Amino acid sequence: MISMKSFFSGFLLLLTMLLTSCSPSIQKRFEVLTGVDGQYIEEDAKFIFDACLKSSLTQNQFDELLSQGAKVVTTENFKYITEYLDAEGDPYQGSCIGQSYILEGSKSLLDQY
Repeated sequence: MISMKSFFSGFLLLLTMLLTSCSPSIQKRFEVLTGVDGQYIEEDAKFIFDACLKSSLTQNQFDELLSQGAKVVTTENFKYITEYLDAEGDPYQGSCIGQSYILEGSKSLLDQY
Protein backbone atom coordinates (compact mmCIF):
# COMPACT_ATOMS: atom_id res chain seq x y z
CA MET A 1 0.00 0.00 0.00
CA ILE A 2 1.33 3.44 -0.93
CA SER A 3 1.49 5.89 1.96
CA MET A 4 -0.12 9.32 1.60
CA LYS A 5 3.26 11.00 2.09
CA SER A 6 4.92 9.16 -0.79
CA PHE A 7 1.82 9.67 -2.97
CA PHE A 8 1.89 13.43 -2.45
CA SER A 9 5.68 13.57 -2.90
CA GLY A 10 5.37 11.78 -6.23
CA PHE A 11 2.46 13.96 -7.27
CA LEU A 12 4.39 17.17 -6.46
CA LEU A 13 7.42 15.93 -8.37
CA LEU A 14 5.29 15.12 -11.42
CA LEU A 15 3.48 18.46 -11.22
CA THR A 16 6.80 20.35 -10.98
CA MET A 17 8.17 18.52 -14.02
CA LEU A 18 5.05 19.30 -16.03
CA LEU A 19 5.00 22.98 -15.09
CA THR A 20 8.67 23.57 -15.89
CA SER A 21 8.31 21.89 -19.27
CA CYS A 22 5.39 24.22 -20.11
CA SER A 23 7.70 27.24 -20.10
CA PRO A 24 10.17 26.63 -22.94
CA SER A 25 13.74 27.78 -22.51
CA ILE A 26 15.16 29.94 -25.30
CA GLN A 27 18.36 31.85 -26.02
CA LYS A 28 18.30 35.51 -27.01
CA ARG A 29 20.94 38.21 -27.63
CA PHE A 30 20.90 41.39 -25.53
CA GLU A 31 23.18 44.42 -25.67
CA VAL A 32 23.89 46.25 -22.43
CA LEU A 33 25.05 49.83 -22.81
CA THR A 34 28.05 50.75 -20.66
CA GLY A 35 29.15 54.00 -22.31
CA VAL A 36 28.94 56.39 -25.22
CA ASP A 37 31.46 58.39 -27.20
CA GLY A 38 31.41 61.06 -29.86
CA GLN A 39 32.98 64.22 -31.19
CA TYR A 40 30.72 66.43 -29.03
CA ILE A 41 30.48 64.10 -26.01
CA GLU A 42 30.58 66.94 -23.46
CA GLU A 43 27.43 68.55 -24.87
CA ASP A 44 25.61 65.58 -26.40
CA ALA A 45 26.17 62.59 -24.07
CA LYS A 46 22.47 62.36 -23.15
CA PHE A 47 21.37 62.48 -26.80
CA ILE A 48 23.86 59.74 -27.78
CA PHE A 49 22.84 57.66 -24.75
CA ASP A 50 19.14 57.94 -25.65
CA ALA A 51 19.85 56.94 -29.27
CA CYS A 52 21.84 53.90 -28.10
CA LEU A 53 19.07 52.79 -25.72
CA LYS A 54 16.75 52.27 -28.68
CA SER A 55 18.56 48.96 -29.27
CA SER A 56 20.23 48.28 -25.90
CA LEU A 57 19.33 47.61 -22.28
CA THR A 58 20.51 49.52 -19.23
CA GLN A 59 22.55 47.69 -16.60
CA ASN A 60 19.53 47.79 -14.25
CA GLN A 61 17.30 46.10 -16.85
CA PHE A 62 19.97 43.44 -17.41
CA ASP A 63 20.34 42.85 -13.66
CA GLU A 64 16.56 42.43 -13.42
CA LEU A 65 16.66 39.72 -16.11
CA LEU A 66 19.36 37.87 -14.19
CA SER A 67 17.49 38.18 -10.90
CA GLN A 68 14.44 36.59 -12.54
CA GLY A 69 16.41 33.51 -13.57
CA ALA A 70 18.04 34.29 -16.93
CA LYS A 71 21.51 32.76 -17.36
CA VAL A 72 24.47 34.13 -19.32
CA VAL A 73 25.61 31.79 -22.11
CA THR A 74 28.20 34.00 -23.87
CA THR A 75 29.46 37.57 -23.75
CA GLU A 76 31.50 39.87 -25.99
CA ASN A 77 32.29 43.58 -26.29
CA PHE A 78 30.55 45.78 -28.84
CA LYS A 79 30.97 49.26 -30.25
CA TYR A 80 28.91 50.67 -33.09
CA ILE A 81 28.04 54.01 -34.64
CA THR A 82 24.60 55.53 -34.17
CA GLU A 83 23.00 58.69 -35.46
CA TYR A 84 21.40 61.16 -33.06
CA LEU A 85 19.94 64.66 -33.07
CA ASP A 86 21.44 67.32 -30.79
CA ALA A 87 19.44 69.92 -28.82
CA GLU A 88 18.97 72.03 -31.96
CA GLY A 89 17.84 69.03 -34.01
CA ASP A 90 21.06 68.79 -36.02
CA PRO A 91 22.14 65.24 -36.97
CA TYR A 92 25.44 63.84 -35.67
CA GLN A 93 27.05 60.46 -35.10
CA GLY A 94 28.17 58.93 -31.83
CA SER A 95 29.34 55.54 -30.59
CA CYS A 96 27.46 53.04 -28.43
CA ILE A 97 29.78 50.94 -26.24
CA GLY A 98 28.93 47.93 -24.12
CA GLN A 99 28.62 44.19 -23.68
CA SER A 100 26.62 41.82 -25.87
CA TYR A 101 25.19 38.79 -24.07
CA ILE A 102 23.37 35.66 -25.13
CA LEU A 103 21.00 34.80 -22.31
CA GLU A 104 19.07 31.61 -21.71
CA GLY A 105 15.76 31.70 -19.92
CA SER A 106 12.06 31.22 -20.24
CA LYS A 107 10.51 32.61 -23.41
CA SER A 108 8.00 34.60 -21.39
CA LEU A 109 10.80 36.32 -19.43
CA LEU A 110 13.16 37.08 -22.32
CA ASP A 111 10.37 38.30 -24.60
CA GLN A 112 9.59 41.07 -22.10
CA TYR A 113 12.74 42.92 -23.20
